[in-house]
Amino acid sequence: MIKELPISEKEIVAFEAQETLTEEEFKQVAETVKSRINKYENVRLMIVLPHFVFRKVTTIESRISFLKDHLGYIEKLALVGDEDQKLFDAVSKIVDMVSDTDIRRFTLSEQEKAKEWIAG
Repeated sequence: MIKELPISEKEIVAFEAQETLTEEEFKQVAETVKSRINKYENVRLMIVLPHFVFRKVTTIESRISFLKDHLGYIEKLALVGDEDQKLFDAVSKIVDMVSDTDIRRFTLSEQEKAKEWIAG
């Protein structure tokens, strides 16, 4: 299940995902991000993943492909999740190596700080 967060407006796009993100939900998120990119050229993306799990390799591939194609339009990327999820560290390192996107990782207890950072 995924929901768009109230902070999401204009060039800021923010979502919270619970459990596994279905392919249909991912397509909805991708369309929202693409639409904002078309309207504002660059966007700031915040993703809150409290208990996120990847279950299928094919879904990971589609998400990486989307990021590869659109990363140049993402000015800031805030990843918010549990302190012990190593996925965030890996994604941060990859994004940092291949783009100019300003990426930061926040714990769930730092969600308000992430909102301030993404809006600033």
